[in-house]
Amino acid sequence: MKIFREALLLSLAALALGSCSEDNPWANGRGKGGIDLKLSASADVQDALPMVRSGAPELNAPDVADFGIRLTNLDTDEARTWQSLADFNAEDGFDVGSYTLTAFYGNVNECGFDKPCFIGETTVNVLEGRESSAEVTAQLANVMMSVDYTDSFRNYFRDYSVTAHTDGHANVVYGKNETRAGFLTPGDVTLQVSLTNPSGKSVTLTPAQFPAQARHHYHVTFDVNADPTGNAVLKVEFDDNLTQEDVRFSLSDELYNADAPVVHAEGFTSGQTVEALSGNPSATPLKFETICKSGIQKAVLKIAQVSGTTQFNPSFDPELDLIQADEATQYQLEQNGIKVRGLFKNPDQMGVVDVTDLSRHLPEGTFELTLTVTDAVGRNNETPVVLNLSTLPINLVVTGGSAVYEYPGSVVTVNPTVDATVLVTYNGLNPAESISFKNLCRTGIYKDCDLVEVKESTATRGFPDKSYIFSIKVCDVETSPLPMELYFNGEKRAEFTLDIIEPQYSLVADPFATYARFKVETANAADIPTITNGLTLYKNGTAVDKSLVTTDPEKGMLTMDGLEPDTDYTIGYSLTTRPNGLPEEQTLKIHTEAAAQIPNSDFSQTSTTINMENVMSGGEYTGTVFGSPKYHYYSNIVRETPNGWCTLNEKTCWTGSTNKNTWFCVPSTYIENGVAVIKSVGYNHNGTTPSLDKTTARYYNPNAPTFSDGNKCAGELFLGTYSFNGTESRKDGIRFDSRPSSLSFDYSYSPLNSEKGRVEVKILDESGRTMVIASRDLPESTSTKTLTITLPEYTGFGVKAASIQLKFISSTASVPAISVPSGDALNEHPSNGLKNNQLPDNSYKAVAIGSVLKISNIELNY
Repeated sequence: MKIFREALLLSLAALALGSCSEDNPWANGRGKGGIDLKLSASADVQDALPMVRSGAPELNAPDVADFGIRLTNLDTDEARTWQSLADFNAEDGFDVGSYTLTAFYGNVNECGFDKPCFIGETTVNVLEGRESSAEVTAQLANVMMSVDYTDSFRNYFRDYSVTAHTDGHANVVYGKNETRAGFLTPGDVTLQVSLTNPSGKSVTLTPAQFPAQARHHYHVTFDVNADPTGNAVLKVEFDDNLTQEDVRFSLSDELYNADAPVVHAEGFTSGQTVEALSGNPSATPLKFETICKSGIQKAVLKIAQVSGTTQFNPSFDPELDLIQADEATQYQLEQNGIKVRGLFKNPDQMGVVDVTDLSRHLPEGTFELTLTVTDAVGRNNETPVVLNLSTLPINLVVTGGSAVYEYPGSVVTVNPTVDATVLVTYNGLNPAESISFKNLCRTGIYKDCDLVEVKESTATRGFPDKSYIFSIKVCDVETSPLPMELYFNGEKRAEFTLDIIEPQYSLVADPFATYARFKVETANAADIPTITNGLTLYKNGTAVDKSLVTTDPEKGMLTMDGLEPDTDYTIGYSLTTRPNGLPEEQTLKIHTEAAAQIPNSDFSQTSTTINMENVMSGGEYTGTVFGSPKYHYYSNIVRETPNGWCTLNEKTCWTGSTNKNTWFCVPSTYIENGVAVIKSVGYNHNGTTPSLDKTTARYYNPNAPTFSDGNKCAGELFLGTYSFNGTESRKDGIRFDSRPSSLSFDYSYSPLNSEKGRVEVKILDESGRTMVIASRDLPESTSTKTLTITLPEYTGFGVKAASIQLKFISSTASVPAISVPSGDALNEHPSNGLKNNQLPDNSYKAVAIGSVLKISNIELNY
């Protein structure tokens, strides 16, 4: 369909271009076209009362100028929105494509008075070089509802109000003097009426819940009259738009004196969706709890299937009054996972409906469950409680497995008991309870297998598939491959076979500083999960606690924690648990890596790498209008940098610069009080001193140079080599043969223009291939923070590290921002009169600085 539409668009576009003329504003569209939107709005609604005709003054269509417009691309679902029709019409053009054009006024999800929402929609094809027409008529998208009170009603009650709301949306309250129509979101509308009788007693009733459609005006009338005995009766009347029958309530004292029924949700929030797997119970309890102090007359449980390809057809009525359930119905409810307490026999004031296990018996789909309780005087629970239950499909597949005779062993032919491992992919709960196996015996019948344990092979989230390893015992085995059956909740789901093997294998090691990885090597890859799952590891002759060993049976990997850096170990391994003191079946020797640190990571060793004396700071000044004599400021630039680390100072503060001025020779990185200060700077190897300032009685030069993008640089601190003599030479990284698990450091950051700093670390092998890489943007932090960056898992089993690259950058911007001071900001405040004044070392204002990153306490963790 998409291909056809694109071909059609191309063909139409070609025809359009062929027929373009100079009068066509889109003749040179270059991939764009126009839309001629003809928008109108209609106030027509369906109203059952003849005296309120369609388009009556109480609903007026809004001016089309007040509509917003939205274009949604049918291929990409990308959307653009304009707040007014004028903004939309002001567009120069639209990209060629197929769109849904929506005109909207108001919000259909906002409920209340004076909140009409009008929506109109059409599709439009934008063709290159042409203007396409789109006609849209917007109509009312929400529900209108009017509430009327008869004179007898008004005269009877001291106070009253009606509340209407669509499930999941705000209430609309009709006060006693309210005559306006309210606007509601389409859906199931619930009505509540709060009444205060002549004696001052109050009650809230829920007379109705009904489906309401958009572009309909519904009318509900509240009346009071007398029954044959002369007692007052509340009557609720609905117009012909609804099939809802009129409702009556006796206004006796009993109605006011008892509390209305209450239904509580346990384990879920009313209106929100709970997910469970078909054939599995809910992961959390799902219960309706009711309290009805005046006594329970009815308790109707309704189960409505909203979607699903398989229809749910229970053996009981899906809309059932639990009070009237006979013993057979009660049994069927329990068999379908519905447990009821306090409602079946002699119901009193409390009851519980537990539907936690219902999903075990539901097909895939979505369901809506409600419990409506009616008390002895006819009142329902005022707050509806709705459980939206979504049952997801079960996936159950045997992905592998094998059966192995007791280790070490020989072939046993007389009623052997065999250890078997079965790999199962399953997305449900309680695999040990739901899944079982049978094996074919010598007698030709299938017998149940004993379950030893179930392990989860891959931990995942939610309901996606998980891999489980079932360890079972099969018996009375005679053949290989062995026929097997898999059952789910007692129902056979699969047939498969197991090969009975006696594996031959070995382990190879990859030691890190505090742990070691081991990989199973065997000629038959199908044996790997069985061997991995059955292995016991020993450290220097002692069995390793299983809490220190993690396994990945599918990859044949084991990881042993609890090792010391730079230490020799003898690692034993066996498929049988052997008493300590007995030799393991096989052993190998390993030596763990050192927990190495980066040389001079605390910056305790520094050297003076910048020592420029008597550097002119800024431009010259005279203090008079005559241009002479001329004076200037000067300072020494003296900075230390950490040994073993590289900076870009040789470029930003180049001794070969033609004009050695503080404007143009700027250290970008240095050590100050044991902290590395890394700055974005402006510099210039051939800078021009700002022009002389002749202003009378001004004892500094307020002029500043400009810096091109090529003369702006982010500061860096990194490991490697660096030099600059007019040409830059750089190599990142130093020799390093350990594999850390994370990097920690302290930092603070003062950005310019919301920039971010950055840290990046790489570990490389001997070939220069990147083993792991991790980086992090550093946001603003006025105080010093400690940051730890976890490194990803190392790829390449047994591949050793050979080098490390680490760098800190003051800005991630391709051209960092800098602040260039001028005017009074360059006033050095001299105290020695008109002469050439020397400023303290590194203390001058004629310098362009940007974002500043400070780094300390770098540490590698293992």
